[in-house]
Amino acid sequence: TPVVLCLNAGSATLKFAIHDLARPATCLLRGEADREGSAIKLVLDGRHLASARELADAPELLVHALARDRPTWRIEAVAHRIVHGGPHHAGPAVLDDDLLIELAQFTRFAPLHQPAGIAMARKAREVLGGAVHVACFDTAFHATLSDLAREFALPAELRERGYRRFGFHGLSFDHVARRLAAERPELRRVVVAHLGGGSSLCALLERRSVATTMGLTALDGVPMTTRSGALDPGAVIALVRELGVDVAEELLYRRSGLA
Repeated sequence: TPVVLCLNAGSATLKFAIHDLARPATCLLRGEADREGSAIKLVLDGRHLASARELADAPELLVHALARDRPTWRIEAVAHRIVHGGPHHAGPAVLDDDLLIELAQFTRFAPLHQPAGIAMARKAREVLGGAVHVACFDTAFHATLSDLAREFALPAELRERGYRRFGFHGLSFDHVARRLAAERPELRRVVVAHLGGGSSLCALLERRSVATTMGLTALDGVPMTTRSGALDPGAVIALVRELGVDVAEELLYRRSGLA
């Protein structure tokens, strides 16, 4: 049976699912890997399968478990959730060496998520070299933003260097837009809230993104579990001056928000 492996790597967790390639909407199996003490615990369909030292080892353990428990399944494609796709990707892209190098430059804009996604993709490509690997970007859904919604009030040379609104949680918003098209097509203007460890809102017009609360990074917008959300830029400058860049970044990403 040809199947698709979907990988959603976070900074400390991995969620994965197996879909039937012939019927992509059919999820055959799902599971996760997260840290429990000093080890990574791999759970598949509610069963504890194995433990690993590093999160990036999870794909190899998963492949071994599938070969043992589902020997007729053949992983033909792997879909990777990548948080930041930069300005050139408005849809999925084949994940090769050149794309991985390109995506690494956006780590500065997504320090919690981009390194984990890239590390997981590199490991999965080693383990599953015969499969097609595809990157699916959280930023891509917001490619429909207008120039007015996308651009910051910054000098042109900074906008040309990538300082603009990207928006995130696009895979989640895209899912909602597809469900709306199927179940409530008469709704033209909808505000969608993605609420989790990271949270953002998106305004949909005819199921296309026209405004969103996150900007250049996944730190902007509403307060989140540990992230500050939008702040007066002057407060950020003052924090950096007083505490230094590294301490301020740690504080805004991991010690603020609802915490």
